[in-house]
Amino acid sequence: MQQFAESLDYKPTPEQIERGMLDEDSRVRAAFASRAHHLFTPEQLERALTDENVAVRKYATLFKNCKPTPFQLERGLTDESPVIRSNIVQHFGDLLTPEQIKRGLKDDDVDVRHCFAINEDIDLSPDQIKSCSKDENIRIQLAIASRYNLNAYAKRHGITPTRAQRERVLMNEAEATRSKTVEVFPGSCNNSHVEISSRDYWFKIVEFLQQNWALIDSSSDGGCTVFFFGDTSGVFDRLTFPTVAKAEKALHRNGFARFADDKKAKEFIAIPQPPFKESTHPNGQIYSSGRYWVGD
Repeated sequence: MQQFAESLDYKPTPEQIERGMLDEDSRVRAAFASRAHHLFTPEQLERALTDENVAVRKYATLFKNCKPTPFQLERGLTDESPVIRSNIVQHFGDLLTPEQIKRGLKDDDVDVRHCFAINEDIDLSPDQIKSCSKDENIRIQLAIASRYNLNAYAKRHGITPTRAQRERVLMNEAEATRSKTVEVFPGSCNNSHVEISSRDYWFKIVEFLQQNWALIDSSSDGGCTVFFFGDTSGVFDRLTFPTVAKAEKALHRNGFARFADDKKAKEFIAIPQPPFKESTHPNGQIYSSGRYWVGD
C-alpha cells in the first residue's frame, strides 16, 4: 500500500485516503499525507496534526486549502520537532501573535530562529532586530542583516530585493579580487607592513557589505595579540591577552565568530587576504578604547 501511495500515477479516492490515514503502519500514513494532504477533510487534518509520525505532521502543517486555527498554530509552534515549528513559521508568519514571535526568537533550534528572523511577514521590533543581530549563531546574524539591509538598499536604489541580493554577491566577489591586489588601505596614514602568522579568521558583521575581522597571533610566552582589520586587510586596532583561550572567549563575547566553523557564511563573505598593513578606522581604535568592546 505504501508503494501505491508513493506512485506518481496513483490518485487516491476519498475512501482510500481515509483508509490510508488510519493504517497502523506510520510509513503508509506518511505516504498518503505527502500525496493527499491537500484533500484532507477537517477530521483527517486534525488526526494528521497529532500523528506520532513527524512526516505526517509535517505535511499536515502545510494546511493546504485551509487556514489553521489559533489553537492549531500554537500546537504546531510547541511541537517537539523543529521541523514542525519551522513549517508553521515559514507558511503562517503573518498569523503569529507578538507573544509567539517573542518566544520563537528564543527557540533552542537555530533553524526555527532562522525562520523567524528571515520571514518578511513577521514584523520585528527594534529590540528584536538588535537581539537577532547579536545571536550566537552567525546564520541568524546573516539573516537579519540580509533582510533589513537588503530591503533598505533596494528601496534606496529603486530595485527589487532579489536584484540587491545579486549585487551583493557581485560586490563581494569584486572585493575578494581587489583585496588580493591592493596593498594599501585607501586613506591610511600609516602603511607599514604588519606580520600576522595566523590564518584562523574570526569575523563580525557590522553593516551591509562590511565586516570587521580578527586574527589571534600567539607569542612565545603563551600570550597572544588579536589584530583587528577591515575588508581590505588594513589593521586598525589590536588587543593583547594572556592566553589564546581568553582571546577566543572575548571574541565570542563581542559578537565575533570563527569563519571556518560556519559553512553558510562562506557563501556570502570573502576573506581579506594578506599582506596586512597598518591603517586607521574612521572612529579610531574602537576596540582597545573600550568604546565597542565588552570586557570580562
